[in-house]
Amino acid sequence: MNYTQLIPTNTALYPNKPCLHYKENDTWKNYTWSQLSAKVAQTANALKQLGVQTEDNVAIYAENMAEWILFDLAIVSIGAVSVPIYATSTPDQAQYILNEAQIKTILAGDQIQYDNILQIYAQNDYLKTIIAAKPTVKLVTDSSFYYHDWIQNFPTEWTIETRSPDDLATIIYTSGTTGEPKGVMLTHSNFLKVFDSHINFFKFKNPENEHSLSFLPLSHVFERIWSIFMLHNGAQISVSKNPKLIAEVLKEVKPTMMCSVPRLYQKVYSAILDKMNKSSQTKQKIFSWALKVGTQYSNLLRQDQKPNLG
Repeated sequence: MNYTQLIPTNTALYPNKPCLHYKENDTWKNYTWSQLSAKVAQTANALKQLGVQTEDNVAIYAENMAEWILFDLAIVSIGAVSVPIYATSTPDQAQYILNEAQIKTILAGDQIQYDNILQIYAQNDYLKTIIAAKPTVKLVTDSSFYYHDWIQNFPTEWTIETRSPDDLATIIYTSGTTGEPKGVMLTHSNFLKVFDSHINFFKFKNPENEHSLSFLPLSHVFERIWSIFMLHNGAQISVSKNPKLIAEVLKEVKPTMMCSVPRLYQKVYSAILDKMNKSSQTKQKIFSWALKVGTQYSNLLRQDQKPNLG
C-alpha cells in the first residue's frame, strides 16, 4: 500500500501522455508518464546507492519545480520519508529541521538554498550529501552533485517498496511562528483517504482529463496532496516556481482546475470591482446582470440541477 503505486498504474494506462509540465528558459516542457516513471526510478536507485533505507528521512529544500516532485515520489517509493523545507526558510530554520529529522541527504533547489545548506553543513552531525536541482548552482564541496548528472547512469526500472497503511510517508513541519516548528507525520493511508474523499465529495468526472496548476508551495500539505491527487488520477499538472507570476502563468497554462487560498480570490475580486467602478453605467449594469445570472447558474449546478440555457 504505497501511494506512489500511481506511477506504474498510470504509466501502463497513459505511457505517452504528458503528466508533469515545467518551465525552462521561458519555454514550457513536459514529462510523459513513461519519462516520469524513468526519472523517478533513476532517482530511487540513486538514493538507494547512497544508502537511503526504508524509514530514513530525506529532505527537499526548494521552490516548486519538476525536480521537487520527482525527488519526492522517489523518496516515498522506496519506503523512505520525505521531509519538505520551505524554500524561504533561513539557515537557522533549516538547521532545526535537519537536526530534528536527522537528515543525511537533501535536495537543494537553487543557489540560495544551496548556500544556506553550506552554512549548516560543517556544523551538522548528520548531513552527508547535497543534491542541487539545477545545473546553474555553483557547487563547492565534494559531497554535492547535480541532480540530473547524479541519476543519469542508474536503471530506469525499480521496485516500489510495499508499505502498510500506518507507515510514515512524510513529515511536514509547521512554520514555527509561535515556537519551534512541529513535525506533522502523515502516513500512506492519510494520502489515500484524502484521495478517496476528494472523489466522493467533489464527484469529479473523468479527472484524468483535467490539468491543474501547482503554484502554492509544495512544502505545504495543501498543494502537496492536491498535486499528488491530480497525478493519482492520471491528470496533468504544471508547476509554477514563482507564485507572484500567477496572473501570467494562468494565461499560459489555462488550467481546468487548481487549489488556491482565499487571498488570491480576494485580489481577483477586488481588481474586477475596481475596474468596474471606473466603467460607464451601461457596463456596470451589464456586469451586475451577468454576475446575477452566473450566481444562479452556479447554485443550480451545486444542487445537481441542469441550468436552462435557452
